[in-house]
Amino acid sequence: LSELLSDSLSSYYRPLAAVASRPAVTEYAARRKPAAAAADEAGPVAYFALLARAADDEASRRQEELGREIAEQVKEAEDNITAAKQDAVSGIREAAVVAAVGATERLIGVTPSDAAAGAAVDKALEARK
Repeated sequence: LSELLSDSLSSYYRPLAAVASRPAVTEYAARRKPAAAAADEAGPVAYFALLARAADDEASRRQEELGREIAEQVKEAEDNITAAKQDAVSGIREAAVVAAVGATERLIGVTPSDAAAGAAVDKALEARK
């Protein structure tokens, strides 16, 4: 019976020992030395409570860090989308100016200046808004 208990306890404590040896947990324990000393005096339950608190603190820290990284990536993606939209609109405007110059030339035989065609295109685009 004692061997069975010993085996089951060691398999239970092994994952906890692995968690306890992580740098974040050991750093946390060092910062919380008075609490760790009290946990040692109080026994395994308090020690595991300390480990759980350290794990929670580490998870919170990582979640905040990940949140900041994701926010930066979202901001970068939004900036890229805005730039792509502006490039697309600019390209459409340029194509419309070329088309307006060609159409005017072909229909009435007059070649308008790029500035005049651009103003006409801008006026037409503004009217659509």
